[in-house]
Amino acid sequence: MDILTPRQLFLLLVWSFLLLTVLLVYLSAAKTIRKRKQKRLIESKEACRLALFNYLRDDSAEFQYPGRRALSDLLLEYSNVLQDETMQIRMTALAKKHLTGWLKKELKSFSWSSRMNALYIIENIRLYHLLQEVKQLAGKRHLTNEEEAVISRILASSGDEGFLKQMINSSRHLSDFTIVSILQNCGPDHLRTFYQTYGDLPERLRYNLITLIGDLQLFEQKRLIEQLLMKGDEEEKLRSLKAAADMVLPVKPDIIEPFIYSPDWLERMMALKVIGSLRAEVFLEAAKDLLSDKEYMVRLEAAKTIFTFKNGKQLLEEVIHHSDDLFARDMALEWISKGGGRNESVRYNS
Repeated sequence: MDILTPRQLFLLLVWSFLLLTVLLVYLSAAKTIRKRKQKRLIESKEACRLALFNYLRDDSAEFQYPGRRALSDLLLEYSNVLQDETMQIRMTALAKKHLTGWLKKELKSFSWSSRMNALYIIENIRLYHLLQEVKQLAGKRHLTNEEEAVISRILASSGDEGFLKQMINSSRHLSDFTIVSILQNCGPDHLRTFYQTYGDLPERLRYNLITLIGDLQLFEQKRLIEQLLMKGDEEEKLRSLKAAADMVLPVKPDIIEPFIYSPDWLERMMALKVIGSLRAEVFLEAAKDLLSDKEYMVRLEAAKTIFTFKNGKQLLEEVIHHSDDLFARDMALEWISKGGGRNESVRYNS
C-alpha cells in the first residue's frame, strides 16, 4: 500500500473538509426549506379552516381553494370528527373536484408513504370514484400488509364486488385484529356470501368470520356455530365456544357436554363461559367438579360460572366449608372475595 505524501494528505483533508461543509450547508438549507413549507402549510390551513367548515355546513358560503395539501389535510381532520351525512357528501364532492388527478398520480408513486397517504384520503373521504385505480394498485406485486389492509377496507366499505377476492387473498397474512376490523366494514351482502361459502375459504378468514359472529351478534349464524362445535377443527371449536358465550347463544346441552370433559383445558374453560352466560343449571354440578380442575384458569372460570347463578355465592360457601379438595376451597374463597365482596366471616381450616 502506497503511503500518502504530506501534500497529498493535506489535499485529502482539505477536500474532505469542503465536502463536509457542502453537505452541512445542503442539509441546513433543506431543513430550512422544509420548515418554511410546513409553516406556510399551517398558515394556509388556519386561514381557511373556518371558511371550509362553513362551506361544508352550507355550500353557498364563500370558500377559496387553499391548495391540495392544505385541503387534503383539513378534509382528513374533518372526516374524523364530522358525522353529518350532508357535510360528508360535500367533503367527498370537494375532494373529487380538486384532488382526483393528484391522487391518481400518488397511487402510482414509487414512494410507499405517498401511496399510503393517497389510500387514507380515499378511505376516509370516501372517494369511491377512484375504485378502479385502487384495484389496479391491489393487483401489483409486493404490496405491504398496510397497503393491503387499507385497500381491503376501501373495497369493503364501498360495497365493491372485488372485495371478496381481495379479502381471500389478503387474509392469509394479515393479523386477526386487522381481518376482523376489515370484515366489520362489510355490508350484509358480502357477509352473507362469506358465510355461504365458508367451507371454501382460507383458514385464517374462516377463523375470523367465527369471531365476527360473536362481535356483531349474528344470531342468524346459530346453525353454523352448532355445526362447528360438533365437526370443526380445534380452533373453530374454541372460537365457536367464545362466540356462543359472547352472544348468550342457547346451544343444546348435548353439544356443550363433550367440551366440559375435554382433555383440552381451553375447551373446558370456554365451555364454562357458555354455561355461565346461559346460566344452564343442568351443568351446575359439572361446574362444581371443575373447581378441582388441575388448571388454574379452569378453576377460576368454574368459580366465576357458579357465582353467576342465583344461589352461586351460597354454593361456593358450601364448597369452602365442606369440600375435601384444597384447590376447590381456595378458588371458591378467592372468587367470593373478588366477585362478591370480601366476607370476613367465611373461613376454613386448611
